[in-house]
Amino acid sequence: MNDKAYFSLYEDRFCRLREQGIEDWISDPEETKHIIESVNDFLNYAHCHPLETSIIEFGCGQGHLATHLFGCGYRYLGVDISESAILQAREKTGAKGQKAFLVADVTDLLQVPDNSFDIAIDNQCFHMLVTDEDRKKYLAEVKRVLKNDGKVYFRDNVQQEEFKAKITTFQEFVEKCYGDFSELQDYQAYIHSKRLTIRLPRIPARFNNEQGYRKELEEAGFKIEYFRIVEKHCIIYARLK
Repeated sequence: MNDKAYFSLYEDRFCRLREQGIEDWISDPEETKHIIESVNDFLNYAHCHPLETSIIEFGCGQGHLATHLFGCGYRYLGVDISESAILQAREKTGAKGQKAFLVADVTDLLQVPDNSFDIAIDNQCFHMLVTDEDRKKYLAEVKRVLKNDGKVYFRDNVQQEEFKAKITTFQEFVEKCYGDFSELQDYQAYIHSKRLTIRLPRIPARFNNEQGYRKELEEAGFKIEYFRIVEKHCIIYARLK
């Protein structure tokens, strides 16, 4: 698998989820509730105002956050590499969402002008990028599309040890991190609040600890204003330096 081909594994994941009747990658209603509350806390912190604040979401998936943000009145654009996820997001958001989603590579957003958004939201997108180059390109794009006083929200998985390996190719990530992305595994999911077990292949994911995330973001030109670890996730507020 070449360096960009691993992006197609996310399209495969969304297709498999829908085949098994799952509408959202994060289908646990309690987790979804906590995510929305966390994003609302950030928007309040950033003094955002519906109808005035423009928001771009990276890795928007099937649009569960988009539905909430549209309901609040925010101007919104969601970006995801998965065409299936974007189709679901448009279905979910109806007429409001028909022109509010973009199928695109978050490391190369030529369709989005410079300095065009007040706020960026990343709800578990960053860790999906596993090579050093892809992570740097992604953060450069987040920085580029934000206005000069722009702020960004990250919610990501966190681990105890700093990720220090140098990863130049996807194959190198597989070899160093012992990833097997072909074997099906059991995952917990929900349909109408009913819990069930589904079978999905693993997908590549590169996590970091607090020190590691701080280093990556600061080197990319962000100033971290808030960092909190909640169980297996971290919440980060950052702004352009």
